[in-house]
Amino acid sequence: MTYNKQWHKEYRKRNREKRKEWEKEYRMKNLERLREIDRKRAWENREKKKEYIKQWKKKNPEKVKEYKKRIRMKHKDKENSRSISLRKVELKSFCGICDSKSNLERHHWDYSDPLLVSTLCKPCHTIQHTKYFKEKI
Repeated sequence: MTYNKQWHKEYRKRNREKRKEWEKEYRMKNLERLREIDRKRAWENREKKKEYIKQWKKKNPEKVKEYKKRIRMKHKDKENSRSISLRKVELKSFCGICDSKSNLERHHWDYSDPLLVSTLCKPCHTIQHTKYFKEKI
């Protein structure tokens, strides 16, 4: 049996609604499998994606600016905490968890209290946010 491209194209047009229903059912039945495929594909193409995003940001600086502004407006408490802590709380010279002296950052334990800030190195800061994210779920 030979593959007839034109016939398949016409068949898809004729049965568009039927195919949409079938695809929807298939997605629901195979949700975990499809998610795993997407994760694998994303992992394999992460460098391409980073490069694509970098190029897109260069081409669309206005959109990037608008997006950042929307995020700041959505999370006003975080933004206020950052600006207050940057002005009033000095960064210590070592990490509060592992005593590292490089890649230091401020960590807010509670955004409603902007002066409650700790100095953490990048790896410890990442771990704290990961733990907090898992607890929220």
